[in-house]
Amino acid sequence: MNIVIIILTSILCIFCYRQDTCVYNPAGVYSLFWLMMMILASFQFYDIYAISDETYMLSVLSVCSFIVGYHLRKIIRFTSDENDQIKSRPSEINIKRYYILLVTCLVSVWQNYVLIGVVYSQGLNIGAAYQLMARAVTGQAEELADIYTDIGSQVQQYIGYPLLYLLIPISILLYYKTLKKRYVLIVLLLFLIRFLADFKRTILVFIILFFAFYAVLLRKKIMVMARENPLVKRKLKYLSVALSALLLLTFVIISAFRSDEVGESYSVFQNFYYYYIGCFKLLDIRVEEWDLLNIDHTLGFTTFRGVIAPFFAGLKLLTGVDASGVFADATYLVNSLHNYVVYISSGHLYNTYTTNIFQFYCDGGLLGVCVLSMIYGWISSAYYKKYREIGDVRSIFNFGYFFCIFILFTNMHINSIVICYVWPLILERFIFKKISDVNMKNK
Repeated sequence: MNIVIIILTSILCIFCYRQDTCVYNPAGVYSLFWLMMMILASFQFYDIYAISDETYMLSVLSVCSFIVGYHLRKIIRFTSDENDQIKSRPSEINIKRYYILLVTCLVSVWQNYVLIGVVYSQGLNIGAAYQLMARAVTGQAEELADIYTDIGSQVQQYIGYPLLYLLIPISILLYYKTLKKRYVLIVLLLFLIRFLADFKRTILVFIILFFAFYAVLLRKKIMVMARENPLVKRKLKYLSVALSALLLLTFVIISAFRSDEVGESYSVFQNFYYYYIGCFKLLDIRVEEWDLLNIDHTLGFTTFRGVIAPFFAGLKLLTGVDASGVFADATYLVNSLHNYVVYISSGHLYNTYTTNIFQFYCDGGLLGVCVLSMIYGWISSAYYKKYREIGDVRSIFNFGYFFCIFILFTNMHINSIVICYVWPLILERFIFKKISDVNMKNK
């Protein structure tokens, strides 16, 4: 059965790339991602446990539904030609708003400065600091009770971090547009504020991807700039290589330190295999044990929890009443990702990453996987279509961000469950402004 599903997924992948030969078209990348996942999982390297036929079926069902939603968005229109013309007017970054949001971000993450000070004043190594921050988030670090306050963490979670994840890619785009070093320094500052607070490696990967993928999306502009000024090409080349090497080196060092803390050491491929195929096996386990949770499907609240959580937090602040019902179930399911630790092979424990399909399954079982995968494909197509048709800085930001944070991290979970990952796509409207007809003529 697995072979049949892999062949079917291969056909879907070929179909997507025959329809659009662009390497990074979302339908092609999504289907290719699952194809590679299925092929690697079928080999069961390092004695990883077998994945059931039912989970393979869920995966190909998601791929089919994603492709359907992706192509429906290309066919169906909900607006008039006049509205389309208004929406297609190019946008540019409002520098004044950019700096206002930057100051707001730096103020909103004040708790990070205190946490960083504690880590270094106590002389903690990377592993100990990581464990301390993990306990602080769950309220188990009594020594940080006076520092990691509820108000500070909410300001950080609902304002500071969403702005931080918005401003990092915006700063990278501003750098590619102006070649001013100040924007690279802002990226490094925001990176350090986030990274030194918990030593999580994900922010490193995001920044590498942003620098690389935005360079791909802006390659025509960069090539024109390089032809006009040879120094530009050299400057971009050296800076990009230096930043990528620095971030990759930091990633490797942090990985080594954290591996030593738990007494495990893996080869690069073994680490890769456990990380990417482990999420497929954990999906298999969580779906198989769904009935043991005794929870009804959450009707979209799990998948879109990151979008709606700030509203429930505001409601709690006003009424003092905790959310209950379906939102509480969704919150439990999201929190359980980290708390649910199982063996995916005879000697390797795994948790957290269950792929985007598990959140879709939580919201509606098989029907949830179909409907939400279609919505996922629809949204991907919308961002991609605007980038291909308009190609302004806003469409480049939106497509690049969605591609790097959502499509490329399908193995983790659907990142709309995480507030700081999904809200930049909502907040971005406050940092862009439409270019007037007069300005467009002058350009």
